[in-house]
Amino acid sequence: MIGGEHTPLQPPVNDIDILWGKQEKYTVNQMLKYVFVDGPAYVKKDLQSFCEVTLVDEVMAVSHIYEHAERLRSY
Repeated sequence: MIGGEHTPLQPPVNDIDILWGKQEKYTVNQMLKYVFVDGPAYVKKDLQSFCEVTLVDEVMAVSHIYEHAERLRSY
């Protein structure tokens, strides 16, 4: 996702720190600045707050979910 390579989504790992460098870690953390995770009530509250603070009028949802069944269930 960051290195410019187009490869299939890789399975989750137990310790990402052994796989990425400082620049990748920084970049990912910047991209995760606004992440909305939890049950519907929490996501709704966090999204409303985000929209109020940033004044956006449109939000795109993106999910990178490895397990197919979980991907189907997520929406």
